[in-house]
Amino acid sequence: MGSWLNEVRLSHARKPISQDNPALSLAEIAAVSGFFDQSHLTQLFQRFFGTTPSHFRSQQEHWANKSLRQESLLRWLPTLPLKVRGPR
Repeated sequence: MGSWLNEVRLSHARKPISQDNPALSLAEIAAVSGFFDQSHLTQLFQRFFGTTPSHFRSQQEHWANKSLRQESLLRWLPTLPLKVRGPR
């Protein structure tokens, strides 16, 4: 039962970590997710997901920023004139 409960807690903690909500510290997320402290969250998070919560959060920020850049590029690309080649 302990491992199932930890999985539920980790799932609950993963959501606010991945939502790039800097208003919530990892210690606060650990507390509201039912962990004893941030260290306990970090140990179990790393064991379960293979990375620390802070690294996971920074990766989420990286991918979110990359996604925004790609979206703006995709909006800009259709405005480029296309060269149409005629028959050779």
